[in-house]
Amino acid sequence: MAYTMKDICAPRSGKDGKTYWHKVGTAFVGDDGKIGLKFDSLPLPNDKGEVSAQIFDRQSKDDRPAHPAKGIGERKAGGGNAADLNDEIPF
Repeated sequence: MAYTMKDICAPRSGKDGKTYWHKVGTAFVGDDGKIGLKFDSLPLPNDKGEVSAQIFDRQSKDDRPAHPAKGIGERKAGGGNAADLNDEIPF
């Protein structure tokens, strides 16, 4: 049986009032129409206690929009990286 993979995404409210979609898992749609779900994380409830998620066509990593939060994947000033580590014990 062949499966089509789709993304399971949960809505998140951004500081700018926009809704962003956070990928929480993968849906496997079989030829027979049955859907299997695999969650990598669980969606959080909104202020009303409701939990929601939607299934979207899978996107390649190159097609996904950049994350709306600034600094994700970047180091903050003074944070350094592995090449800057000093192997000497300071005490």
